[in-house]
Amino acid sequence: MLAVTRSPYQRLMAAMADPAGAQLRVLRGILRAQRDSPPGRRFGFAEIRNAGDYRRRVPVHRYSDLQPEIQSMLEGEPNRLVSQPVICYERTGGSTGGAKIIPYTAAALGAFHAAIHPWLHDLARNRPGLTSGRAYWAISPAGRAPEWSADGTPIGLDSDVAYFGPALAPHLAALSVAEPDLARSADLESWRYLTLLRLVAAEDLSLISVWSPTFLLLLLQGLVQHGPALVRDLADGSLSLPGSPSRPDAAAPDRGRADRVERALDGSEPDTLRLWPRLDTLSCWTSGAAAWFLPQLRRAFPAAWIQGKGLLATEGVVTLPLVGLEHPVLALHSGFFEFLDERDHSRLAWELEPDAEYRVLITTPGGLYRYALEDRVRVRGRLLATPLLEFIGRAGAVSDLCGEKLDEPLVRAALPDAVGFALLAPALARGAHYVLFMDEREQTAETAQELAAELDRRLRSNPQYDYARRLGQLGEIRPRRLSRALERYLGALRRGGQRLGDIKPALLRNETDWEQRLGEAGQQSYGSCQ
Repeated sequence: MLAVTRSPYQRLMAAMADPAGAQLRVLRGILRAQRDSPPGRRFGFAEIRNAGDYRRRVPVHRYSDLQPEIQSMLEGEPNRLVSQPVICYERTGGSTGGAKIIPYTAAALGAFHAAIHPWLHDLARNRPGLTSGRAYWAISPAGRAPEWSADGTPIGLDSDVAYFGPALAPHLAALSVAEPDLARSADLESWRYLTLLRLVAAEDLSLISVWSPTFLLLLLQGLVQHGPALVRDLADGSLSLPGSPSRPDAAAPDRGRADRVERALDGSEPDTLRLWPRLDTLSCWTSGAAAWFLPQLRRAFPAAWIQGKGLLATEGVVTLPLVGLEHPVLALHSGFFEFLDERDHSRLAWELEPDAEYRVLITTPGGLYRYALEDRVRVRGRLLATPLLEFIGRAGAVSDLCGEKLDEPLVRAALPDAVGFALLAPALARGAHYVLFMDEREQTAETAQELAAELDRRLRSNPQYDYARRLGQLGEIRPRRLSRALERYLGALRRGGQRLGDIKPALLRNETDWEQRLGEAGQQSYGSCQ
């Protein structure tokens, strides 16, 4: 693995002193490769000489602008956005319009490798304990059925390690404690149990790489729930999938390991030090809303070092983490990046101001040109001349506890016809979930419960929200009736410094403390908010 990733790592480190040169080479390469594509001819890629020309000729694109072209590609019309063949598509959750489907060319996957390979090389070099054992990777959504476009192009790759590229995939497959195609080949409950069995069998586990910390915390809950069955299967070399009779497993019986696992699970919480004595590193989201779960994760894994993922979207990689840096660094070779300030002025990587906040635009080899990711970052320093960027959240009123990406237009479209005040907000008490606040004068307890249940059902048309609900990362939406609900809401915002005339109606808030804030606001009258 170190041999395969050494050259990309050295190339990236060398580029840190000259981000302008690296970024302009990336842009020229994309424009040259796509000059004969429909967008290349429309915007005159062949005549573009510099970043200024590019920004003047090409408008900012959002997914809704590209969706008709992508839909045509899915229906069998190739090369609507790119000149090269699309080798696969990937599905992500859309915050406003449901699922988004992103095309990948070989060069687009190569742009991912240009960040992932240096990250792995840096991690292996600087965390020697990580190389003493095997790894658990969770990349693809579990239980996802295989899909293809009209011309047979797969939607999603056939295994998690395929995302690392052909040079690295076989080595990572050999180091994986779980079968690389497990997420695609099993239903959700079977996947969960088989994953737990593979994890408890792996005494040499040294790396866990997941997206959301809540995903890992839920797996730990599953260890307690299924502990006796897991110990029995481990001892007998059997497999007791939920709802199925026990059958032989591919693993050999291991009674010694079963005894050690039983002792590690003999309590209200799993003893991760006993379960995985070699566990060195946890890789997961640590910024934005994910930061709320870090204290719980640290308590669960007191001996492991936790590294944040950086900003990696389905559309492309923006930043990658490096050992020793508090914040991730711009992935110079994974796309051409622009950063919009509060006046929507575009700045380039070498033009960013310290501590300033920006929204990210990315241009990729996969047909995304000046694409608005709707992610916000803050400049947190530099590595040589290249900015370190902290992900601080989605642009606009987006709520994203564990990848569900809800925004107000989606909630507005999903909310059943309700009379009067309604506000949806996330909460963490008694497990992550959403609360639908309503006025008790306008909704009975029965109708409030019905509205919350119907909203939950409709929001599950968003694949990311549905996935979080199916995994148990999010609980069902809970109704909460309040006296003088609108007055409480206005009072809470007024106490936070907003002027009454500036407060806009909202159906969605992304702060997690609204139960407390609305409770406190009930102690003052509407008149005191003037």
